[in-house]
Amino acid sequence: MENNFILTDLNKPVNIEHIDFRIQSISAKGWATILAYKNARYDMNILDDVCGPENWQRDHKELKGNIYAGIGVYYNDRWIWKWDAGAESYSDKEKGEASDSFKRAGFNWGIGRELYDFPRILVQLKPDEFTANNGKSKQTFKLKLKEWDWTVIRKDEKISELTAKENKILRYDSIKAVFINNQKAPVKTDKLKEANDLLVIALKEMDNCVSKEQLIKVWSKYKQFQTQETFKLKKENLKKKL
Repeated sequence: MENNFILTDLNKPVNIEHIDFRIQSISAKGWATILAYKNARYDMNILDDVCGPENWQRDHKELKGNIYAGIGVYYNDRWIWKWDAGAESYSDKEKGEASDSFKRAGFNWGIGRELYDFPRILVQLKPDEFTANNGKSKQTFKLKLKEWDWTVIRKDEKISELTAKENKILRYDSIKAVFINNQKAPVKTDKLKEANDLLVIALKEMDNCVSKEQLIKVWSKYKQFQTQETFKLKKENLKKKL
């Protein structure tokens, strides 16, 4: 029996309300790197909407101390499974790792994969939004990132601009590179785009690796990304599988 749904519909762009933005790091001078995440509820909802609640299921397994999640979709009279491992959460190790592995398995189905194409988000924080002590910086309660109003503009289903406002005041614009008080980021927007495009290529090359030797070659090839969290996690997850 043929299914009445199209699997590529899982790849559709994520509405901005389903995306969480979190601080990854803050420099000593208050430049904050912000990452975009999808929440696990989005994966479940889109699987329900596209495939139907009866045509998909999830499973979790532990392998060599790591939690893997699998998403199975019943398509053309058979179950198709895609798996991935998760990273630990600071607050709840097992629950966080299970949730993260589920979201990563969703990426393998194309759910929210466009997040890899998001521009690098670098924002100049206000003096009272962060503290810096002994070479370490952290945010304060004055930084109310969850209250920022984010807008994504797409052209031909690709992200062309991402903006963030706080109380109608512009805090970030991926095109103009304007953040606060008309300050500009240390790196020009066009260079950021080039770096993001290259990172996407590097991640795809990692996905195509079929041995640890190939993985090491790709890792060594892109030294500029070896401190980048997404690149590091991709390497560690693939290393466990190969």
